[in-house]
Amino acid sequence: MSRLSAKSFLVFFFVIELYFSGLGAINYYPQFYQPRTFFGEPRLVQSGLTSIEVQLRGGHAFNGYDSNGNKVNVLGIYGPENLVAIAQGVPALVLACNPECILNNLWQSSPHSASAGKLAITGKFSSTEFLPVFTQNFGHGFFASLSVPIKRLSVAGVNYTDLTLRGALGPEVSASDWQETINAIESVMCCYGTHIGITKMVGLGDIQLFGGWTLNYEDTEVLDFIDATVALGVNFSTSYRTNPSYVWAFPLGYDGHTGVPLVIAASVGIFDWFTVGVQTGALWFNNKIRYMHIKTAMDQQGWIRLTRVPAHVKKGTIWHIDEYIKMDHLVGGFSLDLGFSHDHANRSTVTSLDQTVASRSIIESDERLAGWTMTAFHFVFEFDFATYDHPNVPRLALTIDKNIAGKRSFDTLLTGAYIAVDFEW
Repeated sequence: MSRLSAKSFLVFFFVIELYFSGLGAINYYPQFYQPRTFFGEPRLVQSGLTSIEVQLRGGHAFNGYDSNGNKVNVLGIYGPENLVAIAQGVPALVLACNPECILNNLWQSSPHSASAGKLAITGKFSSTEFLPVFTQNFGHGFFASLSVPIKRLSVAGVNYTDLTLRGALGPEVSASDWQETINAIESVMCCYGTHIGITKMVGLGDIQLFGGWTLNYEDTEVLDFIDATVALGVNFSTSYRTNPSYVWAFPLGYDGHTGVPLVIAASVGIFDWFTVGVQTGALWFNNKIRYMHIKTAMDQQGWIRLTRVPAHVKKGTIWHIDEYIKMDHLVGGFSLDLGFSHDHANRSTVTSLDQTVASRSIIESDERLAGWTMTAFHFVFEFDFATYDHPNVPRLALTIDKNIAGKRSFDTLLTGAYIAVDFEW
């Protein structure tokens, strides 16, 4: 390579590195049913810079993690349903909706086995997500970012397995009546106003708006750069409120809760091509009054509840810490990101406004309120089409987001792609 061509190459590399480093989109959507998108690098300080990123990803999960971190089916993360206790403490008005059902008085019988009335439910969870993000830089390192997610979630392939051993329910319940109830379990639950089985949710998620400040420091002889970003936002409750009667209608957003997300990110560059970064943050929610399905007996477990009451809901804070490495422009315009994210949702609190239905200790024993954790792996393979003469052409990337461990969360694999463009007004 001649001296002139080498100099031209270094100038070109510097321009591309300066222009496209640290343009990660700011968004924060942790959910128990799927991992977040890759968290990206700190924002670049460049007045008037506009970035538009559009991501599409999708995938599914057959398995999840229970309260002990063991891998189970996605619909088994709270354990099998206990049909023996499902009607215990339930108001008479609800039981009157299905007066002939043997479940109404089953809790008063004398089962002789721990397997009595246990029902294992299995299924498949699927997710598709379209996520455009718009980010605008202002002067002195300040910027704003807007995320508008659209989602499709579904639960399909639902199957029911009776775990009750022969004779475990005692002489009060005949084998034929019990089998008839299990075979028609979806219709039986529907009579009580509780819907199980195939479920699909499609619509707008929660819109997030961030305002932030970023710093790019390059006056160093040892490192290439030190970047940092702080962003504070608002999570608007623009998604529909789930109907609690539909057991597997997972929220597209945060179910009517407005939130305040905080993101803090930092990275350092070395060797002109290698970046190490970390990110942390939290998402706080306001309290809401909603109708909720609650436990009315300590022995109730799983997803299904028959009692719905107005309640004060205090949603648990979600916080996270992430780390990643980036190998920038390894070959031509190809770059590689590898990262891990760790999300933790604190316990939520539900207080019934009708104190006659169930005690607070029974309601708070519900494992569905116990919070969740998720550790996910993120892979981004990006190609930068920018040239020295055309620095504003898009970047394309393939992405993989995979949950690898957790508690009360789904083991979801999402693959996708994004296209991003950056330009200055």
